[in-house]
Amino acid sequence: PWAIADIKRSVGRRLADEYGVPSFGDGQKMFDSGLIDAVIIATPHYWHPVLAIQAARAGIHVLTEKPMASSVGPARAMIAECRRRKVALGVMFQMRSQGVMMKMKQMIDSGRIGKVFRVSMVCSAWYRTQFYYNFGAWRGTWDGEGGGVLINQAPHSLDLFQWVGGMPKRLIATIDTRLHKIEVENTANVICDYG
Repeated sequence: PWAIADIKRSVGRRLADEYGVPSFGDGQKMFDSGLIDAVIIATPHYWHPVLAIQAARAGIHVLTEKPMASSVGPARAMIAECRRRKVALGVMFQMRSQGVMMKMKQMIDSGRIGKVFRVSMVCSAWYRTQFYYNFGAWRGTWDGEGGGVLINQAPHSLDLFQWVGGMPKRLIATIDTRLHKIEVENTANVICDYG
């Protein structure tokens, strides 16, 4: 059983027609329909906790796009509600499923390459233009995104660091906003110390 919910009804209906599935104008109606047992939440960040908690209360398993939430409080509420309702909760980090990343993780875990003592990564591919930020009023704002590059683009890289290296003992970081008219950071430098 599949279904689509989109507050932009024309978008939801077009996709529903294309795939031959029901469409709904909001998530709660879809959750209440009894048609689905799991949901993928791909919305602006501030909607992730609201929809995840609604889904959990309807007994529906949740896979949400990153970031899980814009701040720690709502993320903890999502976890608590999913545990209380005994439904699965996951956050999508698709880079873990790339062949080269899976092979790297396997080689590190097996000890085949010895102890890893340093990892270096430079990510300039996460650059966004001013048009990107202007396209959605929630983008580039503290209230809408909860941050900038660190919460919206860099989580993939940060997840890979944690996945292969574990949690660092300390971080040294600088952030800045350059070249764009936005509230949040769009440049970050992070050094992870695994001591």
